[in-house]
Formats: sequence, structure tokens, C-alpha cells
Amino acid sequence: MRRNGSDQSFHDRVVRELAHELGVKDEDAEVCANPGSAKNCDVGGLYPDVVVVRPIRGSRRRGGVEHIYEVETEDSVSETEALRQWLPYSEIGVDFTLVVPKRSVDDAMDLLVTHGIDADVLPYVHLNSGEILFKWPE
Repeated sequence: MRRNGSDQSFHDRVVRELAHELGVKDEDAEVCANPGSAKNCDVGGLYPDVVVVRPIRGSRRRGGVEHIYEVETEDSVSETEALRQWLPYSEIGVDFTLVVPKRSVDDAMDLLVTHGIDADVLPYVHLNSGEILFKWPE
């Protein structure tokens, strides 16, 4: 989906903040972000917004992709995105989490069920202060 400039800027900010939080939560993991049209890290030729790679224990060698995240904004939680991105990401064979605004969770869940897409959903909220908070599962 093509976003207008301010929507794309916000999307990219959420991607960067998510990547940062994931890196803080798990210092052993390598976290790579693909904001906007960046192609910093791929998984099977696809470029999810955030890719988490687990290093091989006791080695500096890179292990396999452990988890991928795709960030959506309110305007991009749609059937088009579900078929164009979410479905292929769910077929990669690693854990997949869809990151959506809290008020879009029900719409995202409906699309996941309708299209048989296997993904977890991580809600986020954008506070008036400008802060972005991810609602991590307990």
C-alpha cells in the first residue's frame, strides 16, 4: 500500500521504535529493520518491517531468522495488505507478528481468520505526548 508522506513517516517511526524495543528486550538477538522502501534484510526474498535473527549459541555466527514483524497503520489494515503481505509472511515458516493500532485489532483479527493467516497480533497506541507504546503479552 502506498501511504502519503505523513502516514509513511509515522509507519517508519513505529518500525524503528519496535526494532529498538525488541533489541532492548533481547540483547542476544540481531534485530534488523526495513522502514519505508529500505531493503536492509530479507527473508526468502521478502522484506518484512522487522526481522529478528538468533545467533548460534556459543558462536558469533548468525543463526536463522526467528521472528518477523509487519507494522500497519490504521489506513493499511486492509484485505489488500492481508493478501499482498500478511499471507506470504505467514508462509515463511517462522513466527510472524502483525503490529497494528489498538483500535484496529478487531479488523486485523477478522482478516487473519478470513484468509487463514497464522499470525500473532501486537497492538500499539500512539499517545498524545507522541510516545508509541506496544502492548506486549504478559
